[in-house]
Amino acid sequence: MPATIDEQSDTNPIAKLSEEIDSLLAKYLELLNKYTSQRTALSETFSSLSQNIARANFHSKSGQQYGSDSYDQRMQAIRTVAVTRLKSESGTGTEGAAVYTVSTVAADTNGSDGEKESQNGDAKKVAKKDPILMFGIFSPPELKAAQTNAIGMAEDIIPQLLTIDEEMKDLEIKIRRAKKYCAKEQAKEDALELARAKVFIKTALRNDLDEFDTAEHARLMIGKVEPSALVNK
Repeated sequence: MPATIDEQSDTNPIAKLSEEIDSLLAKYLELLNKYTSQRTALSETFSSLSQNIARANFHSKSGQQYGSDSYDQRMQAIRTVAVTRLKSESGTGTEGAAVYTVSTVAADTNGSDGEKESQNGDAKKVAKKDPILMFGIFSPPELKAAQTNAIGMAEDIIPQLLTIDEEMKDLEIKIRRAKKYCAKEQAKEDALELARAKVFIKTALRNDLDEFDTAEHARLMIGKVEPSALVNK
């Protein structure tokens, strides 16, 4: 009874590697689709952010322009990025793809900043000032909408883009490695087939092809060697 496809893949290393490569390529295409979607979302969000800032500048009654020239350098970021590395699936101890996460420090909308002294004299950290307060307490709604767009990019879209990019790079390494192993196994298989063909050729020449019923039978027995090669010999 001939072996099934599953049984052949269990015994054939080339089939196993081919299945692994197909699986890795499928994951890579899935990540590529996510990456493309996140890039589109980033472009749309950044466009919305720019439009909101332009609207805020257009409707500014005091004539104040909201841009880098109006930044208060005393302001501090209330969001930080942490980079962690996943453990390698191979168990070799090497690090896997990086994961980017954003942590947020609670913002103080009352305008307090820095550190305060507690009753026992120790310094106690307090919430940092909301950066939008650098433009005043009564900020225009368009500016707040722009801040919402920026927060969405910083907390969600950009970390996901960076994480997906790292996962894709990790998959590219695995795919190249699997293709390299597959090429080595294929070379071994080709060498084995060639050795078998040489044995059949020597036997055929020694017996003047008497042991083969037809040229088709010879071709099937020898594999990659054509019957014309035997006859020419």
